[in-house]
Amino acid sequence: MSAPLPRRSVLSALGAGALCLAVGTAFAGGSPAGLAWRLRGGRVFVQGRLEDRDVGIDADGRIVLDGLTAATVAEVVDCAGRIVAPGFIDALADRAGGDSRVYEEYKLADGVTTALELHGGVADPGAYHFGETRRPHRINHGVGAKVMAVRALYASIDARSRQIERALDGGALSVSHSIEYQPVGFPELLTYARIAARRARPVVLHLRYSSAALELEGVREAVRLARESGAHVHIAHLNSTGGTFAPEAALDLLRAGLAEGLALTCCVYPYGFWATYLRSRRFDPGWRERYGLDFADLEVVGTGERLTARSFAHYRQSGSVIVAVPDGTMDIRRTVDLPLREPFCLVGSDGGMKRASGPNTHPRGSGTFATALRRAIDTGLGLEYMLGVLTERPRALIGRPLEDRGRIAAGARADVVVFDPMAIRNLGTAAKPVMRSEGIDAVFVNGRLAYRAGVLDAAGVGIRGG
Repeated sequence: MSAPLPRRSVLSALGAGALCLAVGTAFAGGSPAGLAWRLRGGRVFVQGRLEDRDVGIDADGRIVLDGLTAATVAEVVDCAGRIVAPGFIDALADRAGGDSRVYEEYKLADGVTTALELHGGVADPGAYHFGETRRPHRINHGVGAKVMAVRALYASIDARSRQIERALDGGALSVSHSIEYQPVGFPELLTYARIAARRARPVVLHLRYSSAALELEGVREAVRLARESGAHVHIAHLNSTGGTFAPEAALDLLRAGLAEGLALTCCVYPYGFWATYLRSRRFDPGWRERYGLDFADLEVVGTGERLTARSFAHYRQSGSVIVAVPDGTMDIRRTVDLPLREPFCLVGSDGGMKRASGPNTHPRGSGTFATALRRAIDTGLGLEYMLGVLTERPRALIGRPLEDRGRIAAGARADVVVFDPMAIRNLGTAAKPVMRSEGIDAVFVNGRLAYRAGVLDAAGVGIRGG
């Protein structure tokens, strides 16, 4: 069983998770009288442990655990040899302006039932949710208040602060900023973090530095921000920004902050290489020295093309090309396996498929969760442990908006994934990132069968902070 996620009590005060679409009446324990589904004969992840039992889903999309033998059932799913778990929660998803249908399809095929864009998000979550209710979704979705977008709209810190307040009123689940890509002074960052603290929302931070010489300064800044603001600070993808070269030292800094009573968490994605837009500040002059890489080491994601000095200059002007560094650039044993042994570390994809083919994003956008499970099984970290990392920890980070998701419990929303632990994996690469994960048999979202044998359905809703 995974250890509880350290966090301040302010997270428990997050607003009730108002949904954008009606999904049925809440029942305290689910209703066994007439079941829509019975998942029979699987190993079920309940309260941090796997146990043999059946799971029912009632007509209102709620989980039923008792009285199943006496209930009438519309359809039975044979789950022998399979794991039945809460649907995975991706707190660091990124639609990146791509095709939403493709994005959600590959999240669903990776066992993700809730994808929250908390690394980025939008400037106006209220408008986002208003617009998104007008079209079907395959998965549950939500966003943070994106400081980068807010700063592009308003010139003064006062005006930006007011918009962040409005964004939180509109359902933002976090306040998010990428300081490496859009540097701001610490006082401005502290202003926004104090707003997040008052509203009991986490600050999701892409750190200021990614070089060997400075990355730990970024971690220290995050710890200082948590100390001076009182906010829960979540460090996005520590393995690629902040804990790439000295992950042991980065983790020591976080442990020390937690020992002070600060609210600190982080996440990683289970790969040994990173990818980002070639236009980003990460590739400003001096990048070869910072990362020990050269032009030929960079690969256009989705095509396999290796860059030259000339093509680097051309693609950097185009703005939309994403390049990957070589696999092994990050020592996965130190940058992923080590942090994941800590109770304050989650898994987050920081990605999403932009299109079905051609130039695209890192394969983490389609395979993070299957890859994390495969690695946990193969390295001995453990299947039960990883299931808690993928469900219980992001649920704890967000608090009340996810209080009835991310768990197999009577009356909880039936976001459920059924998978084969022997077959679970994703084979995506930088050259071929658009790959459905293998071993995912079925996914239920809000009690509806959303994915089975490659067949997709629309069953998601919007998740908002209250």
